[in-house]
Amino acid sequence: MLSKKSYALIDVREKTEYNSGQILGATNVPRRELEFRLSQLVPNKSTTIILYDNNDQRARLAAETLQRNGYTNIHVLKGGLIAWQEAGNPLVEGVNVPSKIFGEIFASRTELKEITPRELNEWQKNGLL
Repeated sequence: MLSKKSYALIDVREKTEYNSGQILGATNVPRRELEFRLSQLVPNKSTTIILYDNNDQRARLAAETLQRNGYTNIHVLKGGLIAWQEAGNPLVEGVNVPSKIFGEIFASRTELKEITPRELNEWQKNGLL
């Protein structure tokens, strides 16, 4: 089970495809941007990386790119997102989904302080921020 060690779940589809539905916890790095962005997101080249797209074609090409760049523990989700859904697994929609979920949980479990637009404006005018 991967839950006890670090891993990166990378959706290599374009942003519009990603926004329409993705696996919870995935990070969107379109294949065309992979070489330029992945070293910032996954600096440890031995980290387990799981790549997926709609079927698995782009993910396989992305895996080749990562291997050429020194990554050593790369996996491709067989059948991609289509196979994931056919197996009855859920998708989430939208952007920043994990942070939205965190915010909702935080708000429900704590007494969240709110401020009105008028108060914020006053704080800014009075140099309180």
